[in-house]
Amino acid sequence: MALAECGRAKVLLVDANVGSPSIASIMRFVPPWCFASQLEKHRDQPFVPWGFVEIAHTDLHVAAIDPRADKRARLDAPAFAIAMERLRLGPYEHIVIDCPSVLGNADVNLIQDATDGVVLAARTKHVTARDIRNAVDQLTPTKILGTTLFQS
Repeated sequence: MALAECGRAKVLLVDANVGSPSIASIMRFVPPWCFASQLEKHRDQPFVPWGFVEIAHTDLHVAAIDPRADKRARLDAPAFAIAMERLRLGPYEHIVIDCPSVLGNADVNLIQDATDGVVLAARTKHVTARDIRNAVDQLTPTKILGTTLFQS
């Protein structure tokens, strides 16, 4: 949100946490287009327009996963990589991807291959220094841009 406020930059926020999507519920909307479904569709029809939700009074667009979607679904890595290549050609200065937890989830490694860098987010009192080290080891050699700690 901070990147998109006051017209600083046009930002696309992508929910890539297919097992536990949260962006739509955090922003209090039901996505009219499920990003996971769009990935599937773009495999066979790569030039179909994308559908995103525009957040009012910001330059933020959201590619959300419908929280009612199949929780057992896995991320389609080739479709995701192709989507990110195409979306980079769009009008966005930044594409921010919300991912599942690094530890114990292979989807993060598939997602990182389509990114320029990673910002680790960790909850205080729920994560240890060893957890962060293990996450860094799992993500290597991807460029880690920083770490943010937050209370929950």
